[in-house]
Amino acid sequence: MKPVILWVDDKPQNVEHLIETIQEEQKSVVFHKGSTREARAWLTSDIGALSPTLKVITDNHRDELDEEGEMQSNFDAGSQLIEWLNVQSQSFHDAQILMFCGAGSLPYVRALKTKYSNVEITVNEGSVLKWVRDA
Repeated sequence: MKPVILWVDDKPQNVEHLIETIQEEQKSVVFHKGSTREARAWLTSDIGALSPTLKVITDNHRDELDEEGEMQSNFDAGSQLIEWLNVQSQSFHDAQILMFCGAGSLPYVRALKTKYSNVEITVNEGSVLKWVRDA
């Protein structure tokens, strides 16, 4: 069974080359979503999200629309998605999750790795490819 990856990042142009590599070399199916809201909607409505091979890759900081439709910087978007996956969702608390973020986010997200055994964190593109291959 091909691994299914949900990649959540508001700047897909920054990770497009990684997504292409994963699809070609790892034979994975990658679904890209640009916001936490889109990711949660996909997770709760798409049959692909039910795959036993589901893996989630998220950044931490995203520019997202708020409840009023205004664009806002959400500096904890990835952390919030990880919390939702592990605590609030009914089906995804066992999903393997990788936070691929900038070095500036590390002090704020390190605790997630300690709190949840299914979370890894990296700032390195090579580590992303290795995680997909090995996870």
